[in-house]
Amino acid sequence: MQSERRAVLFAEIFSIYHWSRGRYGSPRIVRELESKGIKASRPFVAKLMKERGLRSIVKKKFKKTTNSSHRYPVVENYLNQNFQVKSSKEVWVSDITY
Repeated sequence: MQSERRAVLFAEIFSIYHWSRGRYGSPRIVRELESKGIKASRPFVAKLMKERGLRSIVKKKFKKTTNSSHRYPVVENYLNQNFQVKSSKEVWVSDITY
C-alpha cells in the first residue's frame, strides 16, 4: 500500500517536473500537487525527487560587471576585428576578466 502510494505520487511528481521543463523544485511541485487534490509534504516530495535524481534548474541572476560610463581613456581599436595575420607574433591580444 505504502509503496503503491509512493509510485503514484512519484508519477505525478515526474509529470509536473517535466511539464515545467525541470524548472520546478519541491515547493512548487507541492503546490501543483495540492491544486490537483494530492496531499504531500515538501520534505517528502524533496526526498522522492532526490532518490530519482530530479533537480530543478536554477537560473542565476545577471550581474553587470562593466562600467561603460568611466572617465578613463579608451584605446583605439586598430584590428577592427580583423584577426588574419601573415606571420606569428604579429598581433597580440588580451582580455581582462574579473
